[in-house]
Amino acid sequence: MQNWEIEQNEKIEKLMRDFSDIANGTRNKSSVFCKEFSRQHRTLQQSMFGTILQLVAFVATDDYRTDGRNRQSKKVAKMLITGYAEELKKSYMDDGASESMAESYKQTFLSNPKDFLNLPLI
Repeated sequence: MQNWEIEQNEKIEKLMRDFSDIANGTRNKSSVFCKEFSRQHRTLQQSMFGTILQLVAFVATDDYRTDGRNRQSKKVAKMLITGYAEELKKSYMDDGASESMAESYKQTFLSNPKDFLNLPLI
């Protein structure tokens, strides 16, 4: 592993510890988090939102381990991914794809949603 990769991994680990500390606080500051998110550069918002969507996609997978404390998160994540897949299918059909082709796109998305949720930079 290259030095820059090690440094990047360390930054991610620190970010997760800090985020856990904030989320675990007696008062969840999600409104402050959202406000600060909206103040970031638009391209960074796009990239960060793509990361959040990838997290949702991961939580919806069988690789995400659950117990009684986080089972609802997985249930909601699966609902979000499934709902997005339905909207994706509709979008393809609105753009002229046949229903069978749109269903094929939907199934491809559902087989690996994180690849589709990597939003492009605009």
